[in-house]
Amino acid sequence: MITYMFDTNAFNDILDGKIDLASLPTDARYVVTHVQLDELNATKDERRKELLLNVFELVGADSLPTESMVWGVSRWGLSKWSSDDGVFEMIRGYLDSRNKGKANNLQDALIGETAYKNGFVFVTRDNDLYQVLHELGAAVVGLVDIIRAT
Repeated sequence: MITYMFDTNAFNDILDGKIDLASLPTDARYVVTHVQLDELNATKDERRKELLLNVFELVGADSLPTESMVWGVSRWGLSKWSSDDGVFEMIRGYLDSRNKGKANNLQDALIGETAYKNGFVFVTRDNDLYQVLHELGAAVVGLVDIIRAT
């Protein structure tokens, strides 16, 4: 069974009608970390936030801990102590060099590392994160690619 990890933007694409939730594979597993939920909860438009959280629930993704912990971002009990393998730092460094240190690179590195280390197919439309994970040899696709593969 394939396991997909959605980037936060995938939930936006589903809500915005770019992807029909019913067209996603039913024989796959979907996973997220607290990071995606935290980003959805940070949506300033209250109505949109409510709708995004509804999409999040409808996807029915299992919540897993991030593979690393970052002070001020990670949640206690929902993240693991960082290992010394340098994967998180490498992903973050590559992102910083590609996009001049975007504010959410820490979050993107946490979820990207989690997908990479667990062999999940990461689903995103963030070109920088896509390219970084692809260069590392991770399985990464766009949301539309999941539907084409079914």
